[in-house]
Amino acid sequence: MKRGLLFLAAFLILGMLLAPSGVAAIPGASSTALQASGDENWDPIFASPGITNFEGNNSVQAMTVDHVNNRLYIGGSFTEAGGVAARNAAVWDGLRWSALGAGPATPVSDLAVDSKGIVYAAAPSYYLPPEGYKSYVYRWDGATWQTIASTSQYEFKSVAVDSNGSLFVGGKFINAGEFTGRYLARWDGASWTDLGGLFESGDIFDLQVDESDNLYIAGEFVLRLAPDLPACARVAYRNPSGSFGCLDYNFFDAGQPYGGDMGPVVSLAPGPNGRIAAADHRIGYSRDDLILELNGQTWTPLTPVKPAEDTYARFKSVVYGADGSLYVGGEFYKIADLSIRGIARWDGTQWTAPGGGIERVYTEGTSVFALAKDGNGNVYAGGIFALTGGVVVRDIARWDGSHWSGLGPGAGGVGDGDNEVYAIALDPSGQPYIGGNFIYPADMHATLNGVAHWSGTRWEPLGSGLEGVGVEGVDSVVHALAVDPAGYLYAGGVFTQIGGVSALNIARWDGKAWSPVGGGLDGAVKALAVDRDGLLYAGGLFKHAGGEYTPALARWDGSAWEALPSMNPFCPVGSCGVNALAFSPSGNLYFAGVFVLNGIWEQVAVWDQDLYTPINGCPVTAVSLATDRDGYLYAGGTGNSTNITMWDPYQRNWSTPGSGLDGDVYALVADENGDIYAGGRFDNSGTTPVQAIARYNGASWSPLGQGVNFSVRALTLHDNQLNVGGSFRQAGPYFAWNIARWNTAPNPRVQVNHDTGKPGSVFSFSATGFPANSTARLSANGRELSNSLVTDATGGLTVQLSTDPSAVPGRYTISLSVNPSASTSIILDSSAPLYPSEGSGTLFQLPVDVLPARMLYLSLVKKSN
Repeated sequence: MKRGLLFLAAFLILGMLLAPSGVAAIPGASSTALQASGDENWDPIFASPGITNFEGNNSVQAMTVDHVNNRLYIGGSFTEAGGVAARNAAVWDGLRWSALGAGPATPVSDLAVDSKGIVYAAAPSYYLPPEGYKSYVYRWDGATWQTIASTSQYEFKSVAVDSNGSLFVGGKFINAGEFTGRYLARWDGASWTDLGGLFESGDIFDLQVDESDNLYIAGEFVLRLAPDLPACARVAYRNPSGSFGCLDYNFFDAGQPYGGDMGPVVSLAPGPNGRIAAADHRIGYSRDDLILELNGQTWTPLTPVKPAEDTYARFKSVVYGADGSLYVGGEFYKIADLSIRGIARWDGTQWTAPGGGIERVYTEGTSVFALAKDGNGNVYAGGIFALTGGVVVRDIARWDGSHWSGLGPGAGGVGDGDNEVYAIALDPSGQPYIGGNFIYPADMHATLNGVAHWSGTRWEPLGSGLEGVGVEGVDSVVHALAVDPAGYLYAGGVFTQIGGVSALNIARWDGKAWSPVGGGLDGAVKALAVDRDGLLYAGGLFKHAGGEYTPALARWDGSAWEALPSMNPFCPVGSCGVNALAFSPSGNLYFAGVFVLNGIWEQVAVWDQDLYTPINGCPVTAVSLATDRDGYLYAGGTGNSTNITMWDPYQRNWSTPGSGLDGDVYALVADENGDIYAGGRFDNSGTTPVQAIARYNGASWSPLGQGVNFSVRALTLHDNQLNVGGSFRQAGPYFAWNIARWNTAPNPRVQVNHDTGKPGSVFSFSATGFPANSTARLSANGRELSNSLVTDATGGLTVQLSTDPSAVPGRYTISLSVNPSASTSIILDSSAPLYPSEGSGTLFQLPVDVLPARMLYLSLVKKSN
């Protein structure tokens, strides 16, 4: 049911941030539904957890819970959830998202689930060729979606299910489609029954069923209970015996002085001790919606009846928390003159913003459309938003009473659609630095201003960054980064101030502060590279370095800038520029751009520390260079139909690798196997789709899953991790702003369905990313349980582990070893739920004499309510 009465099971209290995998199978659901082969190699580390619609606007509109199987279902308008292809509906099982088959054909506005796990969805009027505009009621039976009602003239708005499995549907309809019904109807699994005989007119917005099977009806209608009684207009109920009652009481009087303007009740929540909360939509843009609460037979407004002039509030959803407090979601930024955005909590005395509410509006219409609570008092919010309490999320989040968390992995990227990451360099431990024209990280915890470092958990600023980033009319950007053997970071681009220090287009970061590099460079820096001796080379659109005439190419020896020996005269006339630098395996420096050698304009040349040699005939205007392990040079750019070319230093000729690429190539990098990765703004290699990023294996180009959805500007590779920077919001199946990671070899992972359970529980483990068809070893706290398991053709493996009721409480490490190995841990806790077998795979027993690595004592295992 929508926006309330959602009791998610206790096991969701832990594991909400774990990567998806390793839980019990959901009939008909798929957690590996990918848009393209290879999407499994995209790492969600820089993604925003939640849902995404890569085809249009995305939002979570509804949530409901399967109480028997402890799963949260969501509906709305989206194409993917947590990196899994999932159209308009998905399920979260505490560890991962799964698709429900092909999903409903149209966006969903409400959901309900019965005790057998049958899911029902109401879908508003939507254009779907060739049928045109229609509203639907869908049914998911665990295998397929079926349409059980449709109408082209009216609209279904809400669904609810009672304990007998009967489905109730409300909306604005009269004899809609294939059944006879007025505003309210019931489906028994085989046929429809009209329940709207007492309605003279109607528009039902919300239905809720309480624990006693009373059906609550909210909206704007005329319900005539008896000829001599006033009509019920906003809130009513139907008891299990089929009798209707009215709950309007003083509803309109409570809304004075604007009672005549009170519109439909759009959301309703039965609460403790007979209380009922309602969100009423008041007519007129300048009038805020109203939150009212029924206690006994009296409605009391909880938000100002006559709001301040500068407020705007549209309440969408209400739900009671476990402690009896009321949560309200919607589109608002003030309640009772308090600054509260998107979600608010009423404790009976005052309004507060849980965790600060929604902190960042990244699109018009940012709102919380749906609220739910689980049995442990956690509250879930769904809608359109990107940040809650400093935590990066994507349209759905969980509030545990103290903190917000996302449903799935990911810490978010940087910037937004107007920004780019132009450069990436790696620190000595392999963590990336990034440079560009972005201002903020996704979690908004700091101001980055064009340069940042990944700490392992989030993007951190380097001092105050560049001055002038994002200022209209100011060109302030980092185009190039490089790290020397001592770990110092060099940033080049277009700037005059960085970290509060004057520095002309190039600066050095020592881990604590920025400093200028010599006198700087008097033009834009486009490329940086460090040789095996630690000397720094800079290429760009400058003429002088530290006062010395060194056009387009210069070297920093640690104390002064200099022109490369034997390079003069390098550019005696005209305007020269160097766009890209790359070293060969033997230490020769390749450079590309537009420059003069021996009086001749050239595009690519090589310097061998003694002599410089032009490489004539390059068929592209090169802006990127890379060399492979065998010394072959790749140049990417623009200017012909393939945009990438390869120089053979042995045969001394240029040739096109594979079928080339059909758009600009901005970035290149080679791996240790000799494969080349190219990034840019292209769509195909010959007839092979390769969206903005591709890999060349010496014969042909292949895609990296779905690729990214716009352009790639920077690539670095370290320990099988390809860091990708550019201008994009999608990387493979994930929503990611401008920075992403691709694992060239899948990282092995082991996940468990419940990370805490009572002794006697059975745990299901799922392993992914191991070598295919290989023998694996299973161990618990170092004790071998099996050495004869075999991974499948995808490198996956599923096992179950049964624990004895007498097992010692504490933490146990469960490992699967092939080469490499991976592990996870479980906690046996006497106060935790007892979980039966939920998965598949070989069942093993945890020996009683295997003791935990860390024991739990009574003072440590008390759980909060």
